[in-house]
Amino acid sequence: MKLWRLILACWLFCSAPHVSMACSCLRPSVTESVQGADIVFRGELIAHRFDRAVFRVDERWKGNLYSEVEVQWRDGTRGDCDGFGWDQLKMGNKLLVFAVRNRDGLYHTHICFPTKLVTEAQSELQELGPGTPPRAGVEKADSRLWVWFVAVAAVAFGVFFYRKRQRTGVSAPHNLP
Repeated sequence: MKLWRLILACWLFCSAPHVSMACSCLRPSVTESVQGADIVFRGELIAHRFDRAVFRVDERWKGNLYSEVEVQWRDGTRGDCDGFGWDQLKMGNKLLVFAVRNRDGLYHTHICFPTKLVTEAQSELQELGPGTPPRAGVEKADSRLWVWFVAVAAVAFGVFFYRKRQRTGVSAPHNLP
């Protein structure tokens, strides 16, 4: 009887789902993180736009950034290891952000980058040294805007010709015997 209990316990232990961290890494140094990132900046979270966090850039170390930049705000729950910490995305938070640009032209951060609240990033900021101010203006990271423009133009074009056809009484030819 004890053998069956042991076998049952082993089976339950092995078949039960386990919580594990699929995303883990050895944090690179600040210098290595700057080399691996496309942009590095210190900024304040000023807005949320869909799946993006909008930052007002106060200081930059890498990237030719404007005064505002959008970074995808994925929180790492998609299993892709990207995103911010759950406590970082409150409006008004000041963060040190390391991010890369993906194929869609959008910036995103990664759990292996030392992206963190400025209050927790004093050693990183000291190692980075003084940054430079951002460029004037606002960068729009959405490279798919032209697709929406073309789609709206095509629909408007189709509606225009459909209505014109209806007004003139032109209809499709009918095959009469």
